[in-house]
Amino acid sequence: MPVKEMSENTAAYRLLPKQKTTLNGYRSCTKDTAKPEHKRIKITMLSAMEIQTKLNQCNWQTERLNIRNFQAGDLAAELAHNKDPRIMRYIANIEDDATLEKKVREFMEPWQCDEKTWLGLAVCLRDEQTFIGIVCLRVDSLEYGRVEIGYRLHPDYHGKGYALEAANKLIDWLFMEGQANKILAHCVTENHPSFGLMEKLGMQKEACLRQHSTLNGRWHDEFIYGLLKTEWQSQSI
Repeated sequence: MPVKEMSENTAAYRLLPKQKTTLNGYRSCTKDTAKPEHKRIKITMLSAMEIQTKLNQCNWQTERLNIRNFQAGDLAAELAHNKDPRIMRYIANIEDDATLEKKVREFMEPWQCDEKTWLGLAVCLRDEQTFIGIVCLRVDSLEYGRVEIGYRLHPDYHGKGYALEAANKLIDWLFMEGQANKILAHCVTENHPSFGLMEKLGMQKEACLRQHSTLNGRWHDEFIYGLLKTEWQSQSI
């Protein structure tokens, strides 16, 4: 058994090296191989079920926008957006109609929170309830409180601050209600409006991933931007 030594200043004690008797009767010391205990950082992000329940009942209001779950009437507009090369230029290849409709219908179904599945939320003009685009998210890591976000709007509504307004609302919810620790966003390096918006959101460029994805038959580099909860809190003061 290890020998216990009392501290001079407290009632605590430390473990001295273990001792064993050698064949010649002398005592020798062996190194204590016990690993030191490390304090674990506690992440308080909501559970997958809590996030799923709350975000499948989403109906947020901002000054000019209504951000909500998809409705059946959104299908035609969402399909049209996914077929529009101006919108999808830096996001994804445009697929055939049957494949695309299947994917869009699945995307619009109630969300199952896991670390690969995207949740899309409809962005509508508050007064007219006109569908103008989406914001979206996926949980990158529940354990470490990381969430990736995305956004896309119809070109008719670019340059009016709608994407910034919608993304800010999403980020505020993720930090305040979802208890996320970090928000991430990706975009191809040619997509200047997208990473410009990330910078307006207070996000910091963290990496450039070379030849990270393909679009329209060629390789693209991608930027990764990140925003920590502590940074968001300092911006909100």
